[in-house]
Amino acid sequence: MGKAIKTFIILNLALSIGVAIYGYLLFRDREVVKARTLMLQDTTQRVAANLSWGQEVDWETAEDRRSGTFVVPQPATPEELPSMENTLGELSRFATQRLAQLNQRYTELVQTQRQLAETRETLATRERELATTRQELATAQARIVSMEEDLRQSRLEINTLRVEKEGLERQVQSLNVQITERDDQIASLEVDIARLQEDLASRDQRLQARIPGGEGSEAWKGRTATVLAVNETFQFVILDKGEIDILPIGIEAIVHRGDEFIGTVTVRQVEELVAIAEINPATLTPGASIQLNDTVFF
Repeated sequence: MGKAIKTFIILNLALSIGVAIYGYLLFRDREVVKARTLMLQDTTQRVAANLSWGQEVDWETAEDRRSGTFVVPQPATPEELPSMENTLGELSRFATQRLAQLNQRYTELVQTQRQLAETRETLATRERELATTRQELATAQARIVSMEEDLRQSRLEINTLRVEKEGLERQVQSLNVQITERDDQIASLEVDIARLQEDLASRDQRLQARIPGGEGSEAWKGRTATVLAVNETFQFVILDKGEIDILPIGIEAIVHRGDEFIGTVTVRQVEELVAIAEINPATLTPGASIQLNDTVFF
């Protein structure tokens, strides 16, 4: 485009100069010169119009712009030819200026086209990146929805587990209370068992004491008792020792009153606090009888 304009302007200038020279040489022929001057005027006006003489161009400054309409004066005498040459020279300078402006605009246009291509490439890259970003965003949103659903499920499970935990804690508290109660029962039972064991041992000793010749007889050797009552009709006495003292049944004892030997008795029945002993009549001292408060030696 730039080369075509340049060629067009050069041809117009050459044509204008040729016409001017030719007209000057043939000026003597006024009719011919006049006719050719009119042709030159028409041609130069068309050239000026093509160069936008007197028109507003966006990329042209106010200093470079030409005002008015381009007019070529028609010389009537040879002396008026310099005025026409000046006008043509002004047109030539304007054409040169316009050529420089067009070259600059062409260069700017090429740069703009290159920048536009780069911008389009950048835009295409950005569009591809945007499409990728949108896809990633859609994927991320889907993941967020999935994670929110998982979070909702997790919260439900946590609430369920919390309820179960509270229930288990209540059960544990109840079991702890039961365990405490059982421990108290066990402790009480252990006390009862110990007491029962003691009672059993005591009863065992008493049982042994009830058996004639049992182990309790040896334990009572050297011990004493006191006569609480005497029944001469049935020949028995009541002693102040009994089951609580683990007095054995069948043990024989000597009855004394002070240093006097009275006779012997044999334990036949043992109660809790007293015992019944049978009087052995053959062992009684002649003329003597067992009396209240006599001492019995085992």
